[in-house]
Amino acid sequence: MTTTATSGPCSSTTTDSRPRADVAYGGAFYATVELTTLGLSVIPSDLPALIAHGLSIKAELNARLDLQLPDDELGNGFVLR
Repeated sequence: MTTTATSGPCSSTTTDSRPRADVAYGGAFYATVELTTLGLSVIPSDLPALIAHGLSIKAELNARLDLQLPDDELGNGFVLR
């Protein structure tokens, strides 16, 4: 995954078939990914794959982006919800 920062929310873009993740801060760092790029929907049968992709995306973004929370009480990195 290739990452690029923009003014406002950060964007993580890819030059291959991997999904794009938009990153924003709102008390914690959040990344959003279009589910259709993963071939998934919000349906019960896709739940295991949604969780697996979420954990994988979180790990990759934490490894690639050095994000620090302003108050540093909660540590750094992304929250998976």
